[in-house]
Amino acid sequence: MKPPRCCRSRTPSRTAGPVAAALLLGRGALGASSGPCECLNWRRSYEAGVIKCGEGLELYFASNRTNLSKWELWDVSSLFHETCYSLYQRIDHSGCLNIRRGASPDAGWDAGLWCYVRGECRSLGGGHAVVSRGLLWSAPRGVSWKVCRPGEDASLRGLGPAALLARARAWAAGVAPGQPPLDLSGLARQAWLSLRPQLWWHVEGAWLAGNHTALPPALRATLASGEGMVLDVAEHRRGDAVVLFGAQTWQLRHDPGACPDTTFCLSCLGGGCPEEPLRPEPEAPAGARPPPPPTPGAGEL
Repeated sequence: MKPPRCCRSRTPSRTAGPVAAALLLGRGALGASSGPCECLNWRRSYEAGVIKCGEGLELYFASNRTNLSKWELWDVSSLFHETCYSLYQRIDHSGCLNIRRGASPDAGWDAGLWCYVRGECRSLGGGHAVVSRGLLWSAPRGVSWKVCRPGEDASLRGLGPAALLARARAWAAGVAPGQPPLDLSGLARQAWLSLRPQLWWHVEGAWLAGNHTALPPALRATLASGEGMVLDVAEHRRGDAVVLFGAQTWQLRHDPGACPDTTFCLSCLGGGCPEEPLRPEPEAPAGARPPPPPTPGAGEL
């Protein structure tokens, strides 16, 4: 029995991943030309077949495991679509992302950041080499994932909502017809930490009154560090949330009709809102983007 289309390998053979990694990483085509421990560009790495979404920490928030095999990805195929096609594979950037989506600041290791790096990197901070695993075989990918170092590795956590929204719109542009839209709610929760288990209504009164001393210490510390914080509006509310950044208050609202490219709208409600979202500064290209790998044959996994 073959796994569903979502979970089939995009590489033509078991060895194609390592070979592609060696060639593309050697040319610096995936954004890692500065050194082996520099983070790789997410989108370019997936498109080149150097890594498959789910083999690192992409689905850790749902499985509490890393390096899922193709058959384990089959078991979470619905989350694979939501997490990979609508989020990770759209991020044309090399910034580190949250280890666990929606983690709170006091979540310990889960509140850290991660990215993919070249296989020669030895400073993984608890990460490890990626191995592509089938039912009866395994093969090294030639890349690893690492736990990012605060203050040393670039991340999306320090971006303000306006800047993140501008990037999201740029990443969502030019999507081929029939492809799912970018998940802005998931992107926000991968970029910023969340105040859990508290919800927005727990802090709304103190925030709107300007009584910041009454806010939870974790929220005050996060805002003081120049990072944003996501607060869910309610349980099971399709991702609706409020994002606090500095003195700004932003609303993250599920409205695919108004925001078809990102499914969610992100709008500033007060606190010194920018007139227009900032234009993203494109990441310096390390080389020409490689073409997508060949489509596997009908009998290949």
